[in-house]
Amino acid sequence: MDPRELLLGKELVAQELIQPDQLQTALEYQSQLPARLEDILVKLDFVDEATLSDFVAEREHLPTVDLTARTLDLKLLKQIPRAVIETHEVLPFQLDDETILLAMSDPTDYRAIEEVQFLTSCKVETALAPRSLLREQIERYYSTLPAPPPPAPSLEVRLLGQIADPAVAALARALLSSGVVTPEEWQAGFEE
Repeated sequence: MDPRELLLGKELVAQELIQPDQLQTALEYQSQLPARLEDILVKLDFVDEATLSDFVAEREHLPTVDLTARTLDLKLLKQIPRAVIETHEVLPFQLDDETILLAMSDPTDYRAIEEVQFLTSCKVETALAPRSLLREQIERYYSTLPAPPPPAPSLEVRLLGQIADPAVAALARALLSSGVVTPEEWQAGFEE
């Protein structure tokens, strides 16, 4: 168990947002499930998500954001791959002077912050938003977009697809996968 989560649980009890027996029940669930304590407390209806989000924001000195009252900047959103947004459940909602304000439910997800900084070359500041609201907004945004085209087959796959003889294809696959020859060298050999 993450000691930070236990501390959060004790602070929730101290603030009378949950009862000690509710914390104990949530901790028992957490020992059996790979989930954050906050998610378990909400799932068990021990505390509502907005109250918990406000508490964490105050505790961590983070601003909160109501994503339902904001219009997403589509240009900014397109700078970050969908997989990153969905995996980390984050939404960039504002860009000012090379600083992105990133809505997230877990302010300790430093990997998400670093990925967004790397992808956008911008500084990232975070704002807290309830996880269910983030999921809802991500789904709403991506459900309005057409499905992305399937990825183009790699050069290696295209080259192997041109070989009719299974034995030659197996040899080519072995040569390519072992690095004896690169797909570019293979293709160049046929073009000569």
